[in-house]
Amino acid sequence: MKEMSHWEKEKLVVENTPEPITKSRLVKDLRRIGVLPGDTISVHISMSRLGWIVGHEVTVIEALKEAVTEEGTLVMQAHSTGNTDPRNWNYPPVPESWWETIRSETPPYHPEITPLRGLGRVPALFRTMPDVYRSNHPHVSCTAWGKNARQIVVEHDLEDSYGDRTPWGALYRLDSKILLFGVDYESNTAFHHAEIKTSTPNTPTVTTGAAILENGERKWVSWDEIEYNSDDFNDLGEAFEKSIGYEPMLVGQAESRLLPMKDIIDFAVEWFQENR
Repeated sequence: MKEMSHWEKEKLVVENTPEPITKSRLVKDLRRIGVLPGDTISVHISMSRLGWIVGHEVTVIEALKEAVTEEGTLVMQAHSTGNTDPRNWNYPPVPESWWETIRSETPPYHPEITPLRGLGRVPALFRTMPDVYRSNHPHVSCTAWGKNARQIVVEHDLEDSYGDRTPWGALYRLDSKILLFGVDYESNTAFHHAEIKTSTPNTPTVTTGAAILENGERKWVSWDEIEYNSDDFNDLGEAFEKSIGYEPMLVGQAESRLLPMKDIIDFAVEWFQENR
């Protein structure tokens, strides 16, 4: 089956949106779902699920900023999976004969210019906006805007990429919220923080690597880290919702969830211990 073009996808969104969705509508919906001024929120989003937005991704970001205000903080993923070890690539895989060339020629990670991959238009635009800071991890960096932005991204451990010395550890300590904005729990990378908390010496690991700048010089580095697995994240999320009687709500046309990070991570730790 032929994949739809960008314009065909846009046409489908228009046809399935009863009326254009404005910034004021998004702010109202965000308030209704529980977003408060001063909140620190990790946002995971699918633009295509929101409906037809007047102003597209600019409007979505501005609505999020208005909802949390300058006393709040927004955080988004800024993953750059093109700068990973090609031995682990599956989408698509590349010939083994290419691996060393890729390792020796990949540009080093640079927070200001390294592009995002596979995260959509909102995180890609957010990375480029004024007063947005990015953490220094070549694979799974985060971007942040607002009161706690620098505090959240200042430390991002290379080998423990979702652990305590990362934006995820900072978000946990700040008792932040998670906004799943038209996406399911498989997109909730905060669950990887719970995987770290439940890891043991027997937890499977994988060897990976990246091109980085070290003392101004490009360098390829390799390290071992736990093998993260999101296959059961939707089951975990469903169990959490059932435990607290949570019901998702609409933001725009997108089924969305606003969840307390500390509570859901603590629940995930117990759930992994019992179910994995």
